[in-house]
Amino acid sequence: MKNTFFFRNVSDLKELLDKTKLKLQGSRNLQAYHVIGSICLSKSDYEDFSNNFRYNHKFLFEFMDRMKIANDIWHCVQVDCELDNGILVMNGGYSHPLYVALPQEVFNSLACVQ
Repeated sequence: MKNTFFFRNVSDLKELLDKTKLKLQGSRNLQAYHVIGSICLSKSDYEDFSNNFRYNHKFLFEFMDRMKIANDIWHCVQVDCELDNGILVMNGGYSHPLYVALPQEVFNSLACVQ
């Protein structure tokens, strides 16, 4: 099982990176996650998505009823493009990404840079 840090109501990728870096310096309260689906976007669509998490992204709608926390495991969708490792999304029943996280591989590489 993979683990990461999920954050609520994050605006964009820059804020997510900043929050993840701060979390790496302190607490190690990681959440276990399972990717229930993957969405590969074009570069321009991924940039739009990563610059505004609070927007209702239609490509998430098909997964809305399956994104949840069950038995302490976050069931999420990975949104990526060929140039990036992706962003984990768990919407909590909303039509926008309520919770976002970086995949374990990405925050592990951030920890090595710290």
